[in-house]
Amino acid sequence: MRLIKSLPHPEWKLDLFHNQANYLLQISAGTVQISYKFARSNFSPQQIEEMTLNKEFMMSSRRALEILLTNQIRMQPSTQWDEEEII
Repeated sequence: MRLIKSLPHPEWKLDLFHNQANYLLQISAGTVQISYKFARSNFSPQQIEEMTLNKEFMMSSRRALEILLTNQIRMQPSTQWDEEEII
């Protein structure tokens, strides 16, 4: 997988990669990330970059990142101690 370019965004890190068959748009926000895979035969890097300017596409990505972050927070171990655990 090779990096084609990093795309500007005020909140997230957006990177566009490619391999022999696909482009991969990776959106990272802190400790969570989502990736979109696009067939090279159907999309160009310019078309994918234009998607990152589409408000609906980015809003759906925001919702996905928020869900991932919420799930990650829920899965963190509790820092509270039960009285039985304290010796």
